[in-house]
Amino acid sequence: MELYHKRSLVILISSALLTGLFFLTWYQFTKEARVIINQVIVADITQLKAIFDRIDTECGILGFDHEKNYIDFLTVKSFVSSEIGAMNLIAPEKWQGPYVQDNPNIQSKKYEIVLTKKGYYIVPGTGVQLSNGKVMGKDIIITSATDIDTLVAQEEGLNYQSKALIAPITMHKRVLVADIEQEDE
Repeated sequence: MELYHKRSLVILISSALLTGLFFLTWYQFTKEARVIINQVIVADITQLKAIFDRIDTECGILGFDHEKNYIDFLTVKSFVSSEIGAMNLIAPEKWQGPYVQDNPNIQSKKYEIVLTKKGYYIVPGTGVQLSNGKVMGKDIIITSATDIDTLVAQEEGLNYQSKALIAPITMHKRVLVADIEQEDE
């Protein structure tokens, strides 16, 4: 009988240790996945910012159709009008696309361009859960009235290790003004 109790005790302790190791491993993977999400967002936002800067330099970004626009048009090689997706261009004939092979997304959500009182910004898409547990579009809602500077300054907002999880889009309005002035002359 004593041998049976020793075996049961060994099995019980081994099971408890394996269960503990499982939960510790699960916790570590969950914690690392959250950090990796923000690292991916920072890398994607940096890439998208560079692409939109290039598009603005080459084609001149005039504006966007909506307050919230999906970034789903960077794979386009050529198009006919002055509008691609929701973006309006001054010189669409200078388009050098495709700028990416696949439009970037995070957690199967497309990145978005949203209008704030300070201009247009590239942001993670609605439904993306950030490492701070906040969900875009639910806990963090960006509208034309949003104070973007405050949101970026807060760790519980769109800040990850002093890096913004959003980026402004430069819009090339000087070309349009110069073109209008030349037409008037």
